[in-house]
Amino acid sequence: AEAMLPRRQHALAIVLPSFSFLIPWILLSPAAGWLADRFSKQRVVTACKVAELFCMAGLVAALAAESIAALCFVAALFAAQLALCNPSKLGSIPDLVAVERIPAANAAIALAMVTALIVGNYYVGALFDHTFPLADARGDERSFDGAQWSLMIGVFMATALAGIVASLYIGVRPAADLRPNWSWNWFRTMREDLSSLRVTPQMKRVVA
Repeated sequence: AEAMLPRRQHALAIVLPSFSFLIPWILLSPAAGWLADRFSKQRVVTACKVAELFCMAGLVAALAAESIAALCFVAALFAAQLALCNPSKLGSIPDLVAVERIPAANAAIALAMVTALIVGNYYVGALFDHTFPLADARGDERSFDGAQWSLMIGVFMATALAGIVASLYIGVRPAADLRPNWSWNWFRTMREDLSSLRVTPQMKRVVA
């Protein structure tokens, strides 16, 4: 985003995508919990990973268009699929491992996520520099001629496809709650969910 705006507007390049990424997490949290209970968690995760593939394509299109508005929209889409996926992903842990191994599995998932963030942040910077090299000696502008786009597109698509393939190995489990009830009272839903933690030993272990 910084490369798309003049230097004096670099603060906006940080704030706007960040704000776009935050809002879906707040708005979609109740829906994400409902999906995790209403449908098979594995199918929800797979659907979100397929959506991620389209988000990757949208990201490439936003960069090609050099549009900060499109980039913010794509950031919101990424956040939406992550927000919808997270409860199903983490909620699958009690279905996959024995009760006594839930804390260890939870820690392994957290470690994998942090490791992916660290490694991804390092390599995405190198990928960005390769795809959009500096256009002048002062380092103020970058070239968007697309000469090196094939590597970026390949990495994005391969990452999304790897997520889809991995989600297929989670294993299909029946939905936890087949009631189709949907409540727009998010505060009541949150209160009920928090209350359920006190009576469900497996969930206590997951959030420990």
